[in-house]
Amino acid sequence: MRKYVVLFLFLIVTTTINAQETILYGIDDLEKNKFSPWEFNGPTDIVGSYGFGWSEWEWGLIVLKAGENWCIQTEASSWDVNELGEAIGILTDFKTYNELTLKGNELIDEMGNSIVSFNVYDNSSKIYNLTDEEDLLYGAIHVRHNKVEFGTYHEYVNKLGNYGMLSTRVFDRSELAAFSAYELKIMRNEIFARYGYIFREGGEMAEYFKMKRWYKGTSNNVDKNLTCVEMENIKTILALEKELKNRN
Repeated sequence: MRKYVVLFLFLIVTTTINAQETILYGIDDLEKNKFSPWEFNGPTDIVGSYGFGWSEWEWGLIVLKAGENWCIQTEASSWDVNELGEAIGILTDFKTYNELTLKGNELIDEMGNSIVSFNVYDNSSKIYNLTDEEDLLYGAIHVRHNKVEFGTYHEYVNKLGNYGMLSTRVFDRSELAAFSAYELKIMRNEIFARYGYIFREGGEMAEYFKMKRWYKGTSNNVDKNLTCVEMENIKTILALEKELKNRN
C-alpha cells in the first residue's frame, strides 16, 4: 500500500501544486499547528522505505527494526566527475543511525536526542511526516519557513545484489542454515560490497564482485554504514561459517 509522506525540509524555492493531481513530489506550505503525533496500529507501521526528490536530487530513507533496536539510513546520489569536471558515473552516499529507541512517535538516540518523529497532518490517516529538528540527516531536514517535501512510502526495501533481503530484515539462524559455506560467504560480503568496500586485489571476492555491474569499490572501511539489521545478519552468518568450517 502506498502512503504519502511529508518531510520537513529546508527549501527556499516554492512550487505550485494542482490540488486535483496525485502528489508524489513537490513543495508546499503547511501549517505547523496542524501536525499531531501519528498513533501507530503497531510499531512496524513505520518500517520501510521513503523516497523523496527527483532526478539528481532524489534520495531515500529507510527505517528498520532488529529485535528491540531501531535504525535509520539515508541514501543519496551525486555525480562522480573526473579531473576535467566531466560526469563519469554516480556515487552513492549513506548515513546510518543505529541503536535508536522508539518512544511514542519518535526515534531517540542514546543521548536522548529525537532523530526522527512521525506525525499526521490535519488528522489525516494518509499523510505522514518525518521531521528532523536536530538537522542531522544530510544537513537539510528541518523545519524552516514551513516548507516541506512530499515523498512516497513503500513497505518493501529494495537493495542491490542477489541477497539484498539481508539488508531489509533480520533472518533467523534456521533460515540461513540452508545455504552452503560459499553462499554464506557471498551473502556476507555482498553487504559490504553494496557500500563500495574495496576487496583485496586479486582475491576471490574482488574477482566475484567486479563482475557485478552495480559494484564500485570506493572505500577500505564501510563499517559506519552498516545498519542494525545488517550487523545482526552478519553475526549469524559468521557463526554458521565457523560451524561449517569446524565440521570439515
